[in-house]
Amino acid sequence: MPQSPSASSLYTSKLLSLLRILTFWGLTRRQQAELLGLSVRTLQRIAGGYGPARSSWEKQQRLRLLADIAVALHTLYGDHHVAGWLRRPNGRPPFDGRTPLAFMLGGDQALHAVHQLLTADLSGLFRVTPEAHALAAALPQPDFDLDSPSRISHEDESTKLD
Repeated sequence: MPQSPSASSLYTSKLLSLLRILTFWGLTRRQQAELLGLSVRTLQRIAGGYGPARSSWEKQQRLRLLADIAVALHTLYGDHHVAGWLRRPNGRPPFDGRTPLAFMLGGDQALHAVHQLLTADLSGLFRVTPEAHALAAALPQPDFDLDSPSRISHEDESTKLD
């Protein structure tokens, strides 16, 4: 079934917006095309304004994942640190020492894994390496009892509002 002109132009405008972000991050056209699931030639044609992009469910899914990843990276790291994050080797799963960019260029499953990781990071569910977990467990812990009633000092009682 052919796409309606409005659906095609909406996809194209979203694609061009994401392309500006990927360019800001310093990705090459080849890397941009690979992440978007397009050929370099098609990407150059679209970026040059030579016609709307043809979309499919898979391409729209990639575009959505990449847009969500871009928002998460902006929120977590700020615009000027994203390029460094993408290119710095990362020991966290699923990267296992590779750069996040190299990992994401691995295809749909890699994009889904990064999306899942960043979504968890945004919600405070950071995943760490087993080594980091063991180091954190070895840190001294404060000695206090959460089940005992707390004591309020006289100073605190005088500042209470009735």
